[in-house]
Amino acid sequence: MGVASLVTLSLMVASTAYWVLCLVGALKFLSRRPPERSEAAPAVTVLKPVRGLDPDLAENCRDFCRQDYPVYQVVFGVADPQDPAIPLLQRVLQESPVDQHRLVIGPQVYGPNRKVSLLQQMLPVAAHEIVVISDSDVKVGPDYLRCIAAPFLDQTVGLVTCLYRGDGAEGLAARLEQLAIESAFAPSVMAAYAIEGVTFAFGSTLAIRRTILEKVGGFIPFVDLLADDYHLAQEARRQGYRLILSDYPVACVLGRSRFCEVFDRLVRWGRTNRASRPIGYLLSGISHGTIFSLVYLFLNRFSPAALVAAAATIGVRAAAAYVVGAFILKSRCAAAQLTLLLPGDLVTFLAWTLSVAGRRIRWRGTLYRIAEGGRLIEEGEADPSNSSR
Repeated sequence: MGVASLVTLSLMVASTAYWVLCLVGALKFLSRRPPERSEAAPAVTVLKPVRGLDPDLAENCRDFCRQDYPVYQVVFGVADPQDPAIPLLQRVLQESPVDQHRLVIGPQVYGPNRKVSLLQQMLPVAAHEIVVISDSDVKVGPDYLRCIAAPFLDQTVGLVTCLYRGDGAEGLAARLEQLAIESAFAPSVMAAYAIEGVTFAFGSTLAIRRTILEKVGGFIPFVDLLADDYHLAQEARRQGYRLILSDYPVACVLGRSRFCEVFDRLVRWGRTNRASRPIGYLLSGISHGTIFSLVYLFLNRFSPAALVAAAATIGVRAAAAYVVGAFILKSRCAAAQLTLLLPGDLVTFLAWTLSVAGRRIRWRGTLYRIAEGGRLIEEGEADPSNSSR
């Protein structure tokens, strides 16, 4: 066996071990004792920053105003007074039976992370101790707050987050993005969960005690950070609180995207991970077992032994993707997605490779450079026709 074949085989073995670890993490997560149900429900404020007209935005926002929950408040926020989402949000608020819901227009910019600048201006309107932050493209069911807020009855819990799946994908590019979320990102979370428990948080849902924020001056310390969700999780840990990964998966409505937009987001996510968790990010390079298998097959001229080795590597990878997608994310298309595994893994591999070297990202129509410690430096406006959410 040549050196190239031996190196590639070693990478396949390492990749198989990685996907086995994903399965171990998934089984560990699924085997947790279910939380005890209680009639008690801490009062909650949901902060939902919005920019532009995301797919199904009106219905997504209505979902948050129709929660089966006793005491809660929803605060929508937009930064631009001319944002086309404002009339839509006003209609949603008019339809809501709860008077406490609010719309905040916050044009002040405290730092390059515009979302966090807006959250800082929404926070004073929050009426309750438990603050739930949710991205604008997130869709939830009526039991969402009951599941997310219940862990806060334990005073040692400071933050709750949850995984997300892709819904409403239209077209091949969006389906590839859905595959990257459900079959690459979510399993990687399970690998981290298997090794270190919960040390992270995601913007799809990040619920945090307001006292944690008040001790550091609100959101101001995070306005120049790219991975604000990760740093909020680290602040909660620093203050001695436990972090919980909820078993409630939310859905991010993807709609239709061009391939260049999807690829931009994949590269941005990779560079975000590199900035916040550099060691874990580099180790994630071994996850690309499908690509290593193809190289190994080519190097060994598709010999029977090479076919068996490749089938084993890809089979374990597919099994992990299916278990996480079907049983943790509760995706109805977990099995069907496996038909796109090869092109999807090729796209994520290319995005990961590009994310290793560069430090520039495109985010919501603005170009940024990632500086030391994951801090953002704004460099100007991007091509508005090629902006990423």
